[in-house]
Amino acid sequence: MAVGINFDLTVFVLLITTYGIIRSTLFFRKTGDWKYILFLAFLIVSITNSWIETYGGRVGELYRAYAAAFNLVPLVLFFSYLYLENQRKKEREEKEKVRGFFGKYVSEKIVNELMTQKAVQVGGQRKEVSVLYTDVRGFTAMSENLPAEEVVRLLNEHFNVLTKIAFKHGWTVDKFIGDAVMVIFGAPVAQKDHALRSVRCGIEMQKGMTELNKKLKKEGREIHVGVSINTGDAVIGNIGSEQFVDYTAVGDTVNTASRMQSAAGAGEVVISESTLKQVKSDVKVVKKEKMMAKGKAKPITVYKIKVE
Repeated sequence: MAVGINFDLTVFVLLITTYGIIRSTLFFRKTGDWKYILFLAFLIVSITNSWIETYGGRVGELYRAYAAAFNLVPLVLFFSYLYLENQRKKEREEKEKVRGFFGKYVSEKIVNELMTQKAVQVGGQRKEVSVLYTDVRGFTAMSENLPAEEVVRLLNEHFNVLTKIAFKHGWTVDKFIGDAVMVIFGAPVAQKDHALRSVRCGIEMQKGMTELNKKLKKEGREIHVGVSINTGDAVIGNIGSEQFVDYTAVGDTVNTASRMQSAAGAGEVVISESTLKQVKSDVKVVKKEKMMAKGKAKPITVYKIKVE
């Protein structure tokens, strides 16, 4: 009878100890508090010894003969689990850093795609991308004739319109440069249709600015932009110093897109020949012209496309 009682009590203790191990593991995963690790180690040793006491005879002798090993193996397994869990935690933290970094640059859809990648690479890659520039027409005159606070308000309103539209097309905001916006399509997540996305985005931006101006005209204000787009290879990565870095694209493709701004009038979208080759069937060209661009020995051809 005493043996039965002792056996039942031991089984009860084993169940309680097992429950404690499970709860301690869950608490550690949730809080990262190391006190749960110490408690867990104690429980593992306790449950091993309880099993030794529960099973007598030859099995008990086997356990007692190799007690050190039976105590060590669970601990090795546990700390192996702990190591793997810490690695997973670091990976989650790293991806959250990426989410925080890209959250204000790209759409939520692209951020979620980045989170599914095993290794997120953000620098030093050569990719084919489409680069879009917008620039406010008459910005200097507007700055001279309006209070600085009013200029900032107008700029913010137009940036807000452009950002909302562009996020729909899966862009990466590279930077705001005064009154200009530089946008990258095709990075950090590759997009096979980046050229088409950029063109559709540019057209919709102009339509969005038309709607904004309907509101601004009631205040006696207007703000117009030109849009230029170029497609080609660029190096995408973090550029800067140890103290400050900027995720950006560099190369002739980017420079040409910027230079093309001089050909884009208010309300117009101009694209390069390389962009046109990828979207030819999806746009209507209204004008073809050649222009000299800074740093280019020969004129480049640009195409104004229909916005309506």
